[in-house]
Amino acid sequence: MGESLVKEGIYNLLRKVIEKTGGIILTIALARLLLPELFGLYSLIITITLFVLTFTDLGLSQTVTRYLANSLARKKKKEAAAYFRYLAKIKIILIMITTSLLIILSKFLSESVFHKPIIFIPLIVSATYLVTYPLAGLFNPLFYIRKQVKKAAINEFFYQIIRVSLAITAVLIFEGTMKITGVVLALSIAGLAFTLYPYYFTRKNYPFLLKKAKIKADKKKKVLKFASFMTLSSTGLVLMASIDILILGAFVGGEHIGFYRAAMSLIGSLAAFLNLSAILLPVFSSSNKKEIKRVLKKTIRYETILLIPIIIGLLFFGKETIILLFGKEYLGAATVLLILSPLVLIEPIKNTILSFFNGIEKSKISAKLIITIGILNIILNFTLIKLLSPYGDGYSIIGAAIATLLSNLIFIIMATVNFKKEMPKIKLRNSLKHINGPILSGVIMAGTTYIFLYFTNFQGIIKITAVPFSICMYLIGLYLTKSLGLKEIKELKRAIFKKTRG
Repeated sequence: MGESLVKEGIYNLLRKVIEKTGGIILTIALARLLLPELFGLYSLIITITLFVLTFTDLGLSQTVTRYLANSLARKKKKEAAAYFRYLAKIKIILIMITTSLLIILSKFLSESVFHKPIIFIPLIVSATYLVTYPLAGLFNPLFYIRKQVKKAAINEFFYQIIRVSLAITAVLIFEGTMKITGVVLALSIAGLAFTLYPYYFTRKNYPFLLKKAKIKADKKKKVLKFASFMTLSSTGLVLMASIDILILGAFVGGEHIGFYRAAMSLIGSLAAFLNLSAILLPVFSSSNKKEIKRVLKKTIRYETILLIPIIIGLLFFGKETIILLFGKEYLGAATVLLILSPLVLIEPIKNTILSFFNGIEKSKISAKLIITIGILNIILNFTLIKLLSPYGDGYSIIGAAIATLLSNLIFIIMATVNFKKEMPKIKLRNSLKHINGPILSGVIMAGTTYIFLYFTNFQGIIKITAVPFSICMYLIGLYLTKSLGLKEIKELKRAIFKKTRG
C-alpha cells in the first residue's frame, strides 16, 4: 500500500468520523428539543424514508465506482460516459418510482400500517428527501476514483453543519407536530446541498460523463448483474438496521419508539467510532494467509481491548449516560440500552467478518449471511414484539432489543462457521486466546466498580464520577495480564499512521 493510499484511507476515516459525529449531535439535539413522543414519531418517519431510500439505489453507487474506475483507468472516456449515463438513467427512474409510491401509500401507511395518522403529512414531505439526497450517490464515487477523498470529507463536514443547523432551526420555528414536518423538510434541503458540490466536481473534472453516450447490450447485462448482486447485500443490511423500529411503529406509541431510538443511536455511535476494521483490514485483499491471520488476531485483540470497558461502563452507568445525553425524559431507554450494550463489540466484529469475506472476493457469502439474518431479524422482531405487546409498550421495546441482539449473535455464529470453511488452516481458537487478558481485565473493572459503588453509595448523575476509577482499574488489569504495554500502544499507532509499504 503506497503513501497516497494510506493518506486517502485516513481521509476516508475522517469522513466517516464526521458523518457519525454529525449524526449523534443531530440525534441528541432533536431528542432533547422534540421530547420522546415527537422524537419517536420523527424516528419512525426517518426510518421509513431511509428504508425506501434503499430502493432508489439498489447497488448503483457501488456499480458506478466499480465500472467507472475500470473504464477511466484504461482511459476509455466514451465507455465510462456510457456506463455513467446508463446508471444515471436507472437511478432517476428508481427515484421517480419510489417517490411516487411513497406519496401514494403515505395515507395507507400512516393510518392502516402504523396507526398514526399524525405522520401522514411528514411522510409526504419526506418524499422530497428521496429526490434531493440520492443523486449524490451518482457523483460521490468520483471523489474516490480521482483519489480526492479529502474533498469528500470536506463536503461531508459542510453537509453535517447545514443538516444540524437547519433541523434545529426548523424545531425552533415550527409549533407542535409541525416541528416534525419542518425537520424533514430541512433534511431535504440539506440533501440538495450535499449533492451540489459533487455535481460541480464532476462537471469540472469529468465533463464528458455528462454528454450523451450509448451502451452496448452485453455491457448492460453485465452492469445489471453486478448491481443486482450488490442489491442483496444493501437490502439485507437495511433490513437488519431498520426493521425493529418499523415493526415497533405498528405496535407502540411514539414515546417508546423515542426511547428505543435513543438507546440504539447511542450504541450505534459507540460501535461506529471504535470500529478498527477500516484501518486494520486492507490486507484481507491479499492472498497471504499468514498476513490475514496476523491482522485478524490483532484486529480482534484491539477491538476487544477498546470495547469491553465501554460495555461494562454502559452496564454500570447506562442510566446516567442516558440522562446526561438525552435528559431525564428518556429514562425509559435505560433497560433497552442495557440489553443492547453487547452490540458495541458485536457490530465491529461483524464489520470485520464482512471485510474479510469481501477482501478475499467472497462477497457472495457476505450477501447470503446478510439476507439470511435480515429475514431472521424480521421474524424475531415481529414475534417478540407481538408476544410482549399485551403487557405494555415498555415490554415491546425490550422484545425488539432482545430480537436485535439475538439476530446479531446468530450472525456471528454463522459467519464463524463460514470462516472455518474458507480458512480451515487458521485456528480461530488461537486468535481468540489473545482476548483472555482484556476479558479478565473487564472482570477486574466490573468487580472493583461494584465494590466502589456499594461502599460510596453514589446515586443519580454523581454516580458518573466513578468512571475515572473504573478506567484506572481496567488499565491496571491490562497491565497485570500483560494485555497492553508500550509495545502494543506503539504497534497500534503504527497501524494507523505509519506509511505502509506495498
